[in-house]
Amino acid sequence: MLTRHASSIRAELAALREAAGCDFAALAWKDSNGYAVRWRFASGETNDRYTRIVLQPGQGIAGTVLRTERPYLVNTLELRSGEDPRQYAIMLAEQLQSAAGHPVTAGGAVRGVALLGFRESNRRIEEPELAALRDAAARIGAAIDGAAIDGAASGDRRRIAP
Repeated sequence: MLTRHASSIRAELAALREAAGCDFAALAWKDSNGYAVRWRFASGETNDRYTRIVLQPGQGIAGTVLRTERPYLVNTLELRSGEDPRQYAIMLAEQLQSAAGHPVTAGGAVRGVALLGFRESNRRIEEPELAALRDAAARIGAAIDGAAIDGAASGDRRRIAP
């Protein structure tokens, strides 16, 4: 399902990095069986370890966003004694100090998670970055649903055709 939208998704993730000024942007997606969540696409990645992260629903940032169907924010990564590092696997793999995930809706259901992150330890995620993430999640969902991204004629990739 996602492969035919790969170029649109990669372009949206790159646009999100630029709009939010973040170091990393990625998309996690539920497997077709619905029992696993995987990071499928990224922009600004330092390695390919994100592709090997497999989460159960409810586990990690992506699993939490999918379970709650709400955005999730980690402004400072501090692992406490006894805390499961798998909850922050994407942050550890990409050396992110702060990250935010937002649900991506396609086909009338939450199926994925758009994520942005910063590697700087003093960089907090604020409302402008969250707004950029929210907009990117909506555009990715619309692209996957088959909505045409308006821009072929106008040159503005940020608007979605009705």
